[in-house]
Amino acid sequence: MRANEILHEDATTRVLSRRNLVVTVWSSAPTAAQFRIFSRVSERFVKARPAGTALLSVALRGVPNFSESAREEVVQMVKNRTLFTLGTAHLILVPGLAGAAVRAFLSTVTLIARPAAPTRSFGEKNAAVTWLHGQLRGGPEEWTEKELRETLEEAIAERS
Repeated sequence: MRANEILHEDATTRVLSRRNLVVTVWSSAPTAAQFRIFSRVSERFVKARPAGTALLSVALRGVPNFSESAREEVVQMVKNRTLFTLGTAHLILVPGLAGAAVRAFLSTVTLIARPAAPTRSFGEKNAAVTWLHGQLRGGPEEWTEKELRETLEEAIAERS
């Protein structure tokens, strides 16, 4: 039985939730329209959970080619102080130079947008899960690292 609930899915991304966590899995660089959809889905999700939410964003593969309008959408979303108040973990599984480009993009967005909640990028699953588990301890839901790992693995398996 699937534990993750699908909030949105298209060819590039799948947005899932479990309790107070959103997991988004990117198979390629999203467009501005896809970021707008992700923002709307996220706003509805956090509105229903005012005690605190977190985001685990996973870049699986693809060429990181972000348009200027996509960059602007991401910055506006990150500036939104009501989204993912417990923290955001970016897990970059894209190998090589493409992965480095994704990390550079996320670093730039973080510097420009200055998110209120803690935000970190990772290249390894266990490190991301451990850090995110610490962030979720401040929220209304009880999580174990095992549950987080299962949530992540389910989300990735469904997109691989």
